[in-house]
Amino acid sequence: MAEIQSLKIACPSCAGHIEFPVDMHGQVINCPHCSLSVPLTIPGYVCPASAPPLPQTVRGQIIRKGETFGVGCLVQLIGLVLLFIFPIGTIIGFAIMVCGQFMAYKLRCSICGAQISGKRVKMCPACRASFV
Repeated sequence: MAEIQSLKIACPSCAGHIEFPVDMHGQVINCPHCSLSVPLTIPGYVCPASAPPLPQTVRGQIIRKGETFGVGCLVQLIGLVLLFIFPIGTIIGFAIMVCGQFMAYKLRCSICGAQISGKRVKMCPACRASFV
């Protein structure tokens, strides 16, 4: 397996590309393009030199959590409005409200709360908790 020698990020201020060696991960430098301070970090990247030892396997669960705002809630609102258009709107509105309810729920990790892509996922992509 090839070891990564350098990392690349974009400056949050000027979007200039900054390439830096792996051992500088976590440090703060001045951007060579705009001279503003830029932290040299990549979310989710763990520098091999400073990586903590792997903990014992953490067991989590996949939980269903409803969101208060989002596409699912908007679909439910449209269904609610259609309920008052009698008789066909009532039937269609009810069906749309049920679909919106399913769309409002997201699968999340019980440990860190990260969104999970499906029920058959074996490990959380964010915290690496294993699911039984």
